[in-house]
Amino acid sequence: MSDPPTRRAFLKWTAIGAAAILLPLGIGSGYLWARASRGNVGRVDFASPLRIPPIAPVSSGAEKRRVLDLAIQEGRSRFRSEGLARTWGVNQAYLGPTIRVRRGETIAPRVRNLLPEPTSLHWHGMELPAASDGGPHQRIEPGEVWEPVWRIEQPAATLWYHPHLHGTTKEHVYRGVAGLLLIDDDTSPGLHDEYGVDDIPVIIQDKKFTGDGDLDPSGISFGGLDVVGMLGDEILINGTWGPILRVRRKLTRLRVLNASNGRVYRLTFDDRREFHVVGTDVGLLPRPFATDEIQLSPGERAELVVRMRPAERIRLCSEPPELTGNFLYEHFAGGDDRFELLQLEGDPELEPSSPLPAAFPTTPPVAAPAPARAPREFVLGEVTINSQTIDMHRTDVVVETGSTEEWSVHNAADTPHNFHVHNARFDIIDIDAQPPKITGPKDTVYVAPGARVRLRVHFGQYPDPHTPYMYHCHVLAHEDAGVMGQFVIVDPGTTAPDVAITPHTHQEDHDQSMVAPRHPRRHPARRRRPVLEAGAVHRGLPDRCPLPAAAVVDPDPDQTRRRRRTRPRDMAPAAGRTHQRRARGVLPRCDQHAHPRPGLRAKPLRQCHRNAGAEHCGADLRDRPDAVIPREHAHEASRRDLRSSNVDNNVRSPTSRS
Repeated sequence: MSDPPTRRAFLKWTAIGAAAILLPLGIGSGYLWARASRGNVGRVDFASPLRIPPIAPVSSGAEKRRVLDLAIQEGRSRFRSEGLARTWGVNQAYLGPTIRVRRGETIAPRVRNLLPEPTSLHWHGMELPAASDGGPHQRIEPGEVWEPVWRIEQPAATLWYHPHLHGTTKEHVYRGVAGLLLIDDDTSPGLHDEYGVDDIPVIIQDKKFTGDGDLDPSGISFGGLDVVGMLGDEILINGTWGPILRVRRKLTRLRVLNASNGRVYRLTFDDRREFHVVGTDVGLLPRPFATDEIQLSPGERAELVVRMRPAERIRLCSEPPELTGNFLYEHFAGGDDRFELLQLEGDPELEPSSPLPAAFPTTPPVAAPAPARAPREFVLGEVTINSQTIDMHRTDVVVETGSTEEWSVHNAADTPHNFHVHNARFDIIDIDAQPPKITGPKDTVYVAPGARVRLRVHFGQYPDPHTPYMYHCHVLAHEDAGVMGQFVIVDPGTTAPDVAITPHTHQEDHDQSMVAPRHPRRHPARRRRPVLEAGAVHRGLPDRCPLPAAAVVDPDPDQTRRRRRTRPRDMAPAAGRTHQRRARGVLPRCDQHAHPRPGLRAKPLRQCHRNAGAEHCGADLRDRPDAVIPREHAHEASRRDLRSSNVDNNVRSPTSRS
């Protein structure tokens, strides 16, 4: 008989067994940890002159309007030597021109969508009517031209523009649709403003590239280890890889925009020299603020003035940002990454610059709200605000025109977020009861995990109870995942029952349903006179899809019960399942006007509903008992109703609704 195992042998084989189990786990974890570590320090050959986006040409229109022709288009761009990348831009292959306007002007952009899919163009930081805001409700179909008009009534600032179509913002911005929008006025005398000489745009974006030089979109969505979506390992400045800025004057103004999808930058120079911050998101500071670093989350801007010496060479860098969250989330959100961004090289002889002013005439700070106005609370979850994802048919907040409110934004998740409000400017009161380091007019603020940020928000002067503005996280993967809400601005004294609803397109319904499915009770035809109030639901008929009178069904309880009985089990609007069902031929569709959102089982109408009452699109829907009609079409009554004639006692025109 063999001797019994000794204690030493037992421990030996136990250790071997444990190693066999834990070693693969350790190797896998180490690989994922290392894979999430990105940076370009020491890898970039700074040899390309920094591209300066051209100034957009402006023509004179009727009523002294300043007309801008902007075409959102596809293109090809060479960023590195590997090959061409498929990109999008405005009036060019990548990015867009810098729009420069003055306070008091009326501008009228003509935005043409030359892309193969719908998009929008939002004027980030601009105070303007909701119908001109360019948010998710101002959808531009392929081939269409959108023509907003507004008068600029805000002080000098560095703004920007980018797409804002819900569900696809991250892809469209990543492809390159973005540009600066500069407002000039007479309140910034002495600041350096010769564009391209001592007034330099610095649009920072991080990218990933494939082996053949194309843009790599992998990891662009929120989920898994991609806690903020896209995090690239290469940096483009104004679309330039390895950029060099030739500095001609002693003082240079850098208008820095973080146009990345999800990365936070902590900007500093490699020699830790001091520079001055003279402006934040929507205006100038009261006086220059001296510092050696500044942190910008996606969508934030800052105007920096740096002093150079002749023949000097320095680099603008990004140190690991202070995300102040769970160390695992912080690492996978880019909290350990270092980058070299831009090399500045001074001429052998620098031209003199005017001295930096000691103070600027600026807009007064936002006044405190009335004592009777209670603060509003916003709690950010992983993909929610106040436990809700965006519903394009729901209005979450109603505010009065020109009012001031205190908003308290608390990040209750481990995920880094930030917070942006349309048609508003705010001052940061405090961050976790501590005053901010830099006080300036803002429209976007970083909200660290666990942090609470109190804002004093001033809203614009454009009441429109029919069209909402947005507030949301500007980490684009979070925004597209549903971290967004809606508010409308109304005249003082307006009560909720007096407010009407502006309808939205069917495709918008589909876009938002891919993330935030609505309960079947939220149906366009369930309320005869919708009202708008905090928590109310938009239930109007689609303005882009005019329906005939026969398509508006005034439901009765029997029909409602029949609809619920025939509701399919697989009705959840998950993108994959919707496309699978369409592939099986279950969804009836018009080749030109397909609306793939699942709905209630019923027999289809005999023609494309979108052109009903006008011209037919020539793609009649097949008469199939197993067909599925998208439930937002507002004409999915029982099979008996759909088989009946177009004249029915339960049918009446939208214009006759009481």
